Amino acid sequence: MKRRNFLKALPAAALALAGCGQAETAPANTASLVFDHSYPLDYATQFSADCYEGGYVMIDIPDAGRFLVVPEGAAEVDDLPEEVVVLRQPLDHIYLVSTSVMDLFVHLDALDSIALSGTKAEGWYVEEAKQAMQEGRIAYAGKYSAPDYERILASGCSLAIENTMILHDPAVKEQLEKFGVPVLIERSSYESGPLARMEWLKLYGILLGKEHMMFPRTYGLLSSEERTLPKNTAALTSLCQRYPGKVNVLLAPAASDIYKENVPANAPLLDEDGYLDQLSAAVQAAGGSFVDVRPTLTAHKSEYIYYRTDHHWTSLGAYYAYSQLCQTLGLTPFDTAAHTALTANGFYGTHYAKARTWNAVPDVITYYDLANTLMVWNVTAAGQPAEGQTTGLYDTEKLSVYDKYAMFLHGNNGLSRVQGNGSGRILVIKDSYANCFVPYLTANYADIDVVDFRNYNYGLDKLIADNGYDQILVLYNFDSFKSDPYLYRAGVQG
Repeated sequence: MKRRNFLKALPAAALALAGCGQAETAPANTASLVFDHSYPLDYATQFSADCYEGGYVMIDIPDAGRFLVVPEGAAEVDDLPEEVVVLRQPLDHIYLVSTSVMDLFVHLDALDSIALSGTKAEGWYVEEAKQAMQEGRIAYAGKYSAPDYERILASGCSLAIENTMILHDPAVKEQLEKFGVPVLIERSSYESGPLARMEWLKLYGILLGKEHMMFPRTYGLLSSEERTLPKNTAALTSLCQRYPGKVNVLLAPAASDIYKENVPANAPLLDEDGYLDQLSAAVQAAGGSFVDVRPTLTAHKSEYIYYRTDHHWTSLGAYYAYSQLCQTLGLTPFDTAAHTALTANGFYGTHYAKARTWNAVPDVITYYDLANTLMVWNVTAAGQPAEGQTTGLYDTEKLSVYDKYAMFLHGNNGLSRVQGNGSGRILVIKDSYANCFVPYLTANYADIDVVDFRNYNYGLDKLIADNGYDQILVLYNFDSFKSDPYLYRAGVQG
């Protein structure tokens, strides 16, 4: 496994809790571990967390230690400061001594991460914990001052969560650590109020990889979707047959399809895989190319590839999908290292608008500083329009309003053209998932034409004939593909 070096002089991860919880001075980047953002906290002061590219998170608990959370399968980190304790996910054999934490684990639907308890079944006030112990899913391993070391070691314990009482028995902490069991001392009781104490839910979400992702409730296809999905599939295959060898179909799965383990048990969610497999077969049989991004996104699931509070993928998730398209087409991908990445904090998306949960963690939008222009055409008939308005790729004024994602491509225009830096032309038929994807195509094409059928009322054949596109990309999220009442226009000849 490739190892990463980490600067020994890593700065302390103390947060100035102002606004959405961003640090006033970000920790320095290193050659191997690059700082991304400080985890947003509104009330808690007894811990902080700094997030690094690749899913690494440094947690700092004052007077209790520093912990580097390493995603499952991620590279090891060399040259850490001696005081930093490495916690490699999954953390699924926890010895829980701090009783106040149990309710937070229940709230996270993470009771199965706890293997051992420092409280007997009859001592639990949390009914779920009592039942789990009575059923043998959690075993008693002794109280904080007299742990059953033999049972703890035999269970493969990955972490002991203690309260500050352990400080009265430092020999116990030392013995656990000597046996290779990391000890985290939770200090929520030192917070100033109930909101700050409840915000420790975020810390345990980080440890367990359950960082407040929201998922839509989807029981199955709606009756209307049972009609639109076949129609849209037929439109797609018709397009592939009319333009053989040119049509590439990329249907992005929902976050729930990639993060199945984060979906609450027995939640009513549509299984997208079967439908995507059928669509892949139909597209290829019709002479098109199906770009299946599920394996790629799954390989990068430890990274920030989907928003927590919104149904879209992030710019990073879009980039991984774009890179796979480049591989399919033999293109050189957009070089992110050669461009300046800009960020906008405090994004609460479509899921949050419906759920309004008190503990939602706002998202961060990332975009690249590009000078390319965007022409929004005045569409009055089929084919290539002659007039339009020229602007930049981003409507940055949208970053100060609620729907920040609308800043990409100035929203969902019927027909627009991005001037790129490459050669040739591509037509992108899309929903809003493409809005943060299209800027990457500036590295590959001279003209990127973008059609959104919600605001484009014509067929495509004349537009395609007028422009002689080298490639056609159909980019939708599966959820909108199955329900879009306008996509049938792609199948209309003429």
